Amino acid sequence: MVDSDTLVGRFEWDPESGTMVDKTLGARVMTFTAYGWSELKNELDSTFMSGASVIYQRMGYSYGRYVAKVAKQNAAKAKKHLTPKSIFQILADSAKNQGWGKLELNSGDFETGVATVVMRGCIFCAADKKGTVPRCNYLVGLVGGAADEITGLSHRVVEGRCAAKDDGICEIRLERVTAATTS
Repeated sequence: MVDSDTLVGRFEWDPESGTMVDKTLGARVMTFTAYGWSELKNELDSTFMSGASVIYQRMGYSYGRYVAKVAKQNAAKAKKHLTPKSIFQILADSAKNQGWGKLELNSGDFETGVATVVMRGCIFCAADKKGTVPRCNYLVGLVGGAADEITGLSHRVVEGRCAAKDDGICEIRLERVTAATTS
């Protein structure tokens, strides 16, 4: 575990106004528990059934693109050159800093268009009942959105292994499919 001084160094917290800012992204953040996330998913599942997975994926996709876009903008302001690998590392650091788990590029890379990403200690399925179906649609979208924004190309992204299936880790496979227009 990290001591509280190190954690505080990653965030600016104003207890008077009830706000917290992630210094990596330079943006306000919110927190909630794994159980709260699981309840949110259960409610969306019961309301939208199979359509809920598309909602989670699109939420993750938008956020993944956002994080990659902010990383590129911050690098441009600092006149730093970022590679796809360094932008992914910013995403991985952000994930770790926000308590999502440890996101790692397991094999391949974004530049060639084929990669495997692993999340250890994944928050997105931590409180889910064990089953036979992968449950990290938000994470799948997050990786896909970041990859599309990083490269300017479109990717197919699927979850193979999932801690919710008792696989121990969540594993996302990414494959470039076509050129895309990103804005």
